[in-house]
Amino acid sequence: MEIPDLKGVKSSRTQSSRQLTSTEKEEIQKLVKSGLSLRHVSRELGVPYSVVHRVAATYSKRQSRINLNVLTDPEHGYIVGAFVGDGSRISESKSGHYGVKFALDSKGDEEVGDFLRELFVKAGKRVSLYTEETWFLLRVYSQRLLEFLLGFVKYEEIEGKKRKILIGLRNGL
Repeated sequence: MEIPDLKGVKSSRTQSSRQLTSTEKEEIQKLVKSGLSLRHVSRELGVPYSVVHRVAATYSKRQSRINLNVLTDPEHGYIVGAFVGDGSRISESKSGHYGVKFALDSKGDEEVGDFLRELFVKAGKRVSLYTEETWFLLRVYSQRLLEFLLGFVKYEEIEGKKRKILIGLRNGL
């Protein structure tokens, strides 16, 4: 049996799979810790998602968990108000993804998006931020957050569409 000549044939590990420098790893960790999603960091730095995931996993052994108890009542109220005005629920039972998406005007609501992001980071939850056409989108995957918000709103069908309605306030919100 003749052994084929493999000179000039690239292996599955190419030049693009080079080792990251410690500075690059620190930058990935800094961006992820600041609340940016892994996909956003991947796009921002031009690094494959799998690499960002591996680097982020070295300092965080589990997904971030939201701790709503660290937020004040006015901060809770701000999140509820933003959800009622600009939010929608994410409920994907097949994949097990639950959370909230805020769709804000990319020109006028950037400060609102930044403040919401700061609140979620304060509560220990990473968020996904991205722009789409004229929208600034902020996604937070958390079943606990979704359940919290659904304690304040109900969905009713109005003119053939499901609409959110604020059902009440508690704890001084």
